[in-house]
Amino acid sequence: MYLLKRKKLWIIGVLIVLVGASVAFYLSKNRQKVIEVQADQVKKQRLVSKVTASGKIQPKKKVDISASIPGKIVNLAVEEGDPVEKGQFLLQIDSLPYQAYLANAKAALSMTRSELDSARASLKQIEQTYLRKEKMIQSGEGLISQDEYDRSRSDFEVQKARVQSAQHAVEQSVANVQRAQDDLDKTRVISPMSGIVVRKAVEEGEVAVIGTMNNPGTVLLTVADLSVIEAELEVDETDIGAVRMGQQATVTVDAFPGKKFQGEVSEIGNSPILKGTGTGEEATDFKVTITLNSPDPGLRPGLTADGEITTGMRESCLTIPIQALVVRDISKKNEKLKNLSKEQREKEGVFLIQNGKAIFHPVKTGILGEMDIEVAEGLKEGEQLVTGSYQTLRELKDSDAVKIEKEPKDGKKNSES
Repeated sequence: MYLLKRKKLWIIGVLIVLVGASVAFYLSKNRQKVIEVQADQVKKQRLVSKVTASGKIQPKKKVDISASIPGKIVNLAVEEGDPVEKGQFLLQIDSLPYQAYLANAKAALSMTRSELDSARASLKQIEQTYLRKEKMIQSGEGLISQDEYDRSRSDFEVQKARVQSAQHAVEQSVANVQRAQDDLDKTRVISPMSGIVVRKAVEEGEVAVIGTMNNPGTVLLTVADLSVIEAELEVDETDIGAVRMGQQATVTVDAFPGKKFQGEVSEIGNSPILKGTGTGEEATDFKVTITLNSPDPGLRPGLTADGEITTGMRESCLTIPIQALVVRDISKKNEKLKNLSKEQREKEGVFLIQNGKAIFHPVKTGILGEMDIEVAEGLKEGEQLVTGSYQTLRELKDSDAVKIEKEPKDGKKNSES
């Protein structure tokens, strides 16, 4: 009897253990994993959106002076940095060959004019003979034959053509004289504008070469008006859409550390900047010109510049950290949305922390700051949202259980911990 009772107790104990193990296994299997996350709050603050780019300092107006004719430079009257006035003499190209060309052209003109005078005199004589014979044939008295009259008329027409040809030769000679005079005048190079000589590319004794279709000519001097200075920036194609005429900008120059120059957008390129041959993976940039309000006299063309263009500003708006934004497929919560296109199903939003769970919430964003982004619709000030880590946000799903980690992996204590 005792053994039977003991056996029953043993069986009951085994059953209790098995049931307990099953319950524990079931609870363990169905217990949801709690994910540690970094968190922050929706805040109201001032937000400034900026576009940054690099480029070069350039004068608003400058002229590269090249040779219009080839020749040896025999006199260079200016140095780099010299101020010049419009029309001021800059340099002299050897004029002796061009003086000779002009003399030859004038001699040819005199010869063609003499030939024209001779042809006109002959025409006058032949015309008189022709008119006299015309009267004879018209009289009908048979003083001359028809053949003789026809020859006289033919001689007259031929001589008129010779006079015309001589006239064209004179016109051509006049053009040759004008061209030779123009070439001679071009040996004396004058300044096309008032400004500063910012570049002297040649010295006395060097030969100036004119440009051709495939080879650029020699740049002799560069004259620039430094009263208006600009920063020509190369703005990435992803930012150019936010840039508008008249937007304020701050420019810094490596040669002037700690100094900031204020200006505004005065020109936006419509075509991308053409760069050297390369692959199709090169970034596409557009030229944006910033006109400086009060340029420093020490600014020189070619200096490296960095610019910040203010493309938007909100004095007080709701903001969230940029890294909190994610994109999720909202059709997973609503089967009726399954038939929509991918662009319609995927929405930009954030994960709000509500009752220990991460709840995906679509939002509409506005301007972008350095670290934060404006929330135009969808959130309220003070709401708590998941901000990281990056890997956690990539894998986080709607309604996942979360808790705010006490010490983020970057070592900075979370403000919400």
